[in-house]
Amino acid sequence: MRAKQLPYSPVEEDFEILLTHLIDEKRSGVVNYFVDTESLEDARGLISSFEKNSDGRFLFVGSSRIRIDQIVTVLGKPGPAYDRYNHFSNVCFSCFDEGQF
Repeated sequence: MRAKQLPYSPVEEDFEILLTHLIDEKRSGVVNYFVDTESLEDARGLISSFEKNSDGRFLFVGSSRIRIDQIVTVLGKPGPAYDRYNHFSNVCFSCFDEGQF
């Protein structure tokens, strides 16, 4: 069972402009993103289009549909969720009970 998805957060216009340029240039590559509050995935392929609906704004990469506010990196460039990823990846693992207590 996957963790809950966060509500959609609008992204900065500059990031949407970057994505529009990548679509116009028919660029391909890797996009890393959060699927939910705890899971990361990557999509590979052509960055092809946007979709907007009541759940937010989405980017199509290959056969994947990605909510743009959940993007960690797109072709190596930081996305809106990059800071969240840094916090997520720097969790103090010594704080977890590994049977030592």
